[in-house]
Amino acid sequence: MPDFSNKVAISLLIFLSLCCLAAPCLADDELEVWGSTSPGNVLTPGESATAVYSVSYDFESDDESLQLYTDLLSPKWTLSILIDGVSHNLPSYTGRYVSLSGFELYYDDSYSSVVKISLNGTAPEVSSTGNYTIIRATWYDYAGDTVDEEAVEATIVNPSDIDGILETRRSELASLKSYIDEKSGLGVDTGSAEKKYNAASGAIEEAEESDSAAASILLSSAKTYIDESYSLIDVAWAEFSIEQAESTIDIVNGMISEYEDEGLSGDSRVWVIQSYIDNAETLLVLAKDKFSLDDYDSARDYAEQSESKAEQGYDYAVSLNEDLDLKSPTLAATATSTKSTKTSTSTATSTSTGTSDSSSGIDDLISDLGGDSDLGGVDDIIHSEVDLDSAIKILSMIGDALMDAFDYLSSLLSMASDN
Repeated sequence: MPDFSNKVAISLLIFLSLCCLAAPCLADDELEVWGSTSPGNVLTPGESATAVYSVSYDFESDDESLQLYTDLLSPKWTLSILIDGVSHNLPSYTGRYVSLSGFELYYDDSYSSVVKISLNGTAPEVSSTGNYTIIRATWYDYAGDTVDEEAVEATIVNPSDIDGILETRRSELASLKSYIDEKSGLGVDTGSAEKKYNAASGAIEEAEESDSAAASILLSSAKTYIDESYSLIDVAWAEFSIEQAESTIDIVNGMISEYEDEGLSGDSRVWVIQSYIDNAETLLVLAKDKFSLDDYDSARDYAEQSESKAEQGYDYAVSLNEDLDLKSPTLAATATSTKSTKTSTSTATSTSTGTSDSSSGIDDLISDLGGDSDLGGVDDIIHSEVDLDSAIKILSMIGDALMDAFDYLSSLLSMASDN
């Protein structure tokens, strides 16, 4: 006796297969337009233009229609319909609007239908430079409602606008040059940005000697080069800030290693310095995290906070070295020196001696664990959204800091018991 469940399964598979085969036959309800405009996509008033385009459609009945429109003056339309690769001429038209009925365009779904368009016209006078319609194709259903619409545009330039755009580009270029010089003076690598600056400068110079249409294209390119130059500076500046923070942290970590070699790892003043560096390293992790997400402004801000904390640790370490009669390494000039506001450790610290003064330093440290910008304290920063790797690194740093604090407290308890 046949297995009824097998029959059901086979029937279901056949039904699904038929559904899959039928899917491509469903109406797309979308127009597709492709082709080109000569002499190009930027025109000047009075200039002749030729647009050669194809429009594919999928009418469901001869009650549907296709309407064509152009902003060109004195338009002449030469049309044909391509049915399965065979061309059939349609009537020629003049005027900005052309309506093609379903009677002319509708064919059974088994046929592939494409309208071929050749349009000649003249660019109109315009009050301002902007985008204007070369060809717009609108598909209407039997009720006259729009099913789909596609448009091809070109920029028509008002010659009187060119002088103003040219002056704007010159001003933007001058501002960019000042910005590049400023960042280069800090030590930021501006080589890539300078190449874009040179490209923008060349485009502007060429535009000064070109006709309106060519000048419009060149000035648009110049704007692109200027924007790209600023973007490259953002990247390079963030990289530089991260490198500066790393350098300062490395220097202070080297000083901490020297203290440990001198047997001062349990000294409260060394713990203060280590706390500054732990804070700086946490901020540096966040800076790198933001950099990896292409958030260069935040990356730079975190890096500058990191360097500021490391510098505070460095200043405290210099004070300790003076007490211990040790030499201190010199910090290189840093980007943070250019910030409008910058917190630095008071030079009065260098005159303080003894454990009691170091204890007040710890109090200052506890009240100053946050960053210098309005991004908030480290506690807020740690609770902000970071990726898993960054979170693990931060937790590791916190763990190390807690262990150091535990060791320090243990040494204090040991000294107290000895006394």
